Amino acid sequence: MQTLMLLTVLASFVAAIYAGRWILSPVDRAARHLELPMQFVISDLLALFFLFHLMTGLIHWIVPEEPPGLRWALDVYAWVACGLMWGKSVQALSRGGITRVAHRVIFLAFVLPVAYFGSLTLPLLLGLIVLPLCGLSGPTGENATVLLMTLLGLSAAMFACGVFTRRMVAASEFAVETTGGPRSNVSPND
Repeated sequence: MQTLMLLTVLASFVAAIYAGRWILSPVDRAARHLELPMQFVISDLLALFFLFHLMTGLIHWIVPEEPPGLRWALDVYAWVACGLMWGKSVQALSRGGITRVAHRVIFLAFVLPVAYFGSLTLPLLLGLIVLPLCGLSGPTGENATVLLMTLLGLSAAMFACGVFTRRMVAASEFAVETTGGPRSNVSPND
């Protein structure tokens, strides 16, 4: 039974890494290939504020008020982590030629959190579901059903994010270089 748990943990980490890479790699490939200049739009900043509020709201909903400085420390950590994650993503979107505002907002406000935080959550969910199979105490009954539904929902969201990312990169004006799509009349050096 311990072997089953070890294999599940190992498989879940591999699945999480693969899922995160599958979602984010098209933008990364486009950015590495095109290397366009970095550009911000106002909607990028709105997505950053959304990420800050999302993480701060989750922290204040989940974390108890005691000990006194815990929430503040987690808030600061979330702001730094979200800021870095957002900054690198905006850079990749810009360098990859993703200029449509709607695509950038959906990517930054939905795809990015699902990819990163989903990859962190996936191993935990799989581990919790397999615990009872290994003879260890774990969720049973309704709790197990909720965990399984959460895992299925997260998997579906991650798949949808990967499909969206591929379509977003293919729809950019520089799609030929990264996806094999129709050739653009605009060169990356313009």
